[in-house]
Amino acid sequence: MNEEALRRYWSIYTDAWKLLKNYQIVTAEKVAHLIEIHSDMVIAASVFDLVWSEIQKLQASSEVTDISGYQNMFTDAWRVFKAYCEPNDTEDYWDNLSDTIIKAREKYEYRDFVIKLFYYVTLGEIERLSKMEV
Repeated sequence: MNEEALRRYWSIYTDAWKLLKNYQIVTAEKVAHLIEIHSDMVIAASVFDLVWSEIQKLQASSEVTDISGYQNMFTDAWRVFKAYCEPNDTEDYWDNLSDTIIKAREKYEYRDFVIKLFYYVTLGEIERLSKMEV
């Protein structure tokens, strides 16, 4: 994957983190705006829909939430994507990717958000890319 494409993916992951970081003031309109900005990237709707769902939970909670862990989750998801964004059809490739995602899932104690971020968003995009190369 070329540098420009990687930059565009990075932008989506970082914009999603910025939304979560500022969850107290995020609106549906802001999320829709980011989906529109990144509309040429298939992954954008998945990432921002997931983040919006999480933001709504955070906004509805009366507890003060430590969101620092989210930055680590996004950083780890980005690293997985970057490491595996050029899929190949070898068993080693898919085994290593699966092991990496399982470790992340365990690292974050099987949190629902992490499972969705790594499996449905990141792995989903890698699988989509692998089908495009066929």
